[in-house]
Amino acid sequence: MRSESRPKEAADLADLLRELGEVRPCFWDQDLPVALKRHVQLRLRDANARAEALELLREHPAITSALPGNLSRPASPLTEPLVGTQRPAKQWYLEHMGVTRAWARASGRGVRVAVIDLGFDLLHPDLAPNVLSHLGRDFANPSDQDDISDGDTSHGTASTSLLAAAADGTGMAGVAYECEVIPYQWRTNVNTDEVPFETAIANAIVHAASLPSLLRPHVILPVIQIYQRGSIEFYPVLRDAVSFAVEQGIHVVLPAGNSAMHLGRERNYDTGSIIVGASTQQDALTDWSNYGERIDVVAPGDQVVAATPGGGHIQNFWGTSAASPLTAGVVALMVERNPNLDPRELRSRLRASARIGVGYPAVDAERAVELANLGRGPDDHMEFLAGATPLVGALEIDGRLERSGDEDVFSFRSPGNETQVFRLTFPSGAIGDVTLDLVGRDGKTVLRPWDRDYATYVRFPFSNPGMYYLRVRGRLTSGHYRITREIRSP
Repeated sequence: MRSESRPKEAADLADLLRELGEVRPCFWDQDLPVALKRHVQLRLRDANARAEALELLREHPAITSALPGNLSRPASPLTEPLVGTQRPAKQWYLEHMGVTRAWARASGRGVRVAVIDLGFDLLHPDLAPNVLSHLGRDFANPSDQDDISDGDTSHGTASTSLLAAAADGTGMAGVAYECEVIPYQWRTNVNTDEVPFETAIANAIVHAASLPSLLRPHVILPVIQIYQRGSIEFYPVLRDAVSFAVEQGIHVVLPAGNSAMHLGRERNYDTGSIIVGASTQQDALTDWSNYGERIDVVAPGDQVVAATPGGGHIQNFWGTSAASPLTAGVVALMVERNPNLDPRELRSRLRASARIGVGYPAVDAERAVELANLGRGPDDHMEFLAGATPLVGALEIDGRLERSGDEDVFSFRSPGNETQVFRLTFPSGAIGDVTLDLVGRDGKTVLRPWDRDYATYVRFPFSNPGMYYLRVRGRLTSGHYRITREIRSP
């Protein structure tokens, strides 16, 4: 509802609103222009009197518009025709990555993502509901930034659909199917680019990171492949642009690239971004994905169902251009659950939540969303801490996961200035997907160890004395496990 009132009309309006119900501001941030403050919500005392209330409000001279509120949620993403486990005809990767289970806790609602790509079909039914096309810009042509219709729409349409395809009962579902996308184009298809591509991409990143807080994206996803170079962080201007965005608290997700190259230069610089490699359906790195220590996680990058311009879909979108938007979608789910995570902390939790892959940690959306919320509020982690079993001097612990999803939490004190090693074994044979997490003495921060096997091994140096927590969690598994604990001097 929007009002523009004079003093007497304002008094009359205030009486009317009090009679009808409770008035609340539309925008939570009250340090805003008057043009935004005039929008309010009205919670009716009698929900059945909606039509009558609308009529009264629309007749009042101080009110310029009154519309019914909509609290309904979109259709379940599980009802989308292309969501399923059949390969390659369906979106098999959603179940494989744990996204369908993560949807019980997050959908991307309230999260904005700036996608920097070659072009977009803004009218595609899967994209249109979630794309903020009025904020789109063309950074290849600074003199005509409003036209983002002359790029390679096939690539950007596909990558954006994996991130944010809307759940509307038709087509496919994106990982963060309720997030909002700001589309930025960095190259045209008509050879009219006015600036080098590095300049276009760098300006897109910095522009997104400099938007007012109400519009600024929470996540930036530059979906760019630089063949025979590595990721975009190969170039100093792009590396500095990414660092600037991260310093503003924005999560930057980058494709590792598709040239089967070692990311040597990226290894020497940690901008705080999340670099994503492409994996096979067995969680192994693909033959063509770039590799190296700087890759944080991997996600499916082969035989991926995605949208195509004109309203269609393909079954064979591939590359780190597929893996990175899938990961960005998981990051958006994590941001929804805990918007207070800074980029490096979120990256640490994303890695800590990952499944053991073949050489690299594989994104697990269900665990990532769960871990994102650990310690969000003052009481969120109290149950986690209260249920911990003390390890007073224990060097060997036997435990049992009774059912899928069970977890055991152990507490222990460290005097500091020592290293502890935890090993997880299964006396009765392997029992499936089981992981170890080491959590800080505040019960919130997931600690990044010196060394770990993402399922069965953690080595961590404890510099400071205090209480710490070790969590054993089984996913789709149960059975007997054993933890051995070794304490070493520095």
